[in-house]
Amino acid sequence: MSSGNAISITGGTPTIHVKGNDNEVSSSDGAGIYVAENSTVTITGSSRSDVLTVTGNNGSSGIGGYVIDDNNHQSANSGNINIENVTLYAYSSSPSTKETVSPGLGSTGSATCQSITIDNAAVHAYGYGGTNWSAPAIGNGMDWMGNTASSTPTVTISNNSEVHAHRGERNGRSFADYIGRAGTSSFPYSDVIATVDASSVVYKYTGNGNTPDE
Repeated sequence: MSSGNAISITGGTPTIHVKGNDNEVSSSDGAGIYVAENSTVTITGSSRSDVLTVTGNNGSSGIGGYVIDDNNHQSANSGNINIENVTLYAYSSSPSTKETVSPGLGSTGSATCQSITIDNAAVHAYGYGGTNWSAPAIGNGMDWMGNTASSTPTVTISNNSEVHAHRGERNGRSFADYIGRAGTSSFPYSDVIATVDASSVVYKYTGNGNTPDE
């Protein structure tokens, strides 16, 4: 989509079934998949050989929230995101014109996201980094006024899942958690705020490179 969200889930509990490895959902001016507050989307495949790439732009998340009115720093709250038995790439690929930044999975600006569950899946999530603030790979965004959500989404990673969390960066610097909070140059973070079971692993990256930070 060149305008608006590519897919908008505004109610209910729909399931997106992924088949094959050449599937892409993207918007150049909104979320790839917008999930409204109190709605739940489940993205699933028959195995991790089924691959979906989702991209949001203009300050919006790959999957989650989007910018409603950037001038008045308004963004849409988002609901519940379930990812099961699939390989997912989720990108927030550009800031808004005023530099609102978002995660690949989660909320936008100062809006909230309810929960993100990753079960027996491989997830590669990419947040965006601005000059003075950054978004995590998974979690909360931040608007151009430096406002972010008061709480992070509940993130659960389980059942042999593998998560590659790329927090946003600019000029080699990032101020955000890998999973969790957006951060600023005055209030930087570097945590993983998630429940991860013993069978699963989270790889942490700053920016889009393929070498983990640790």
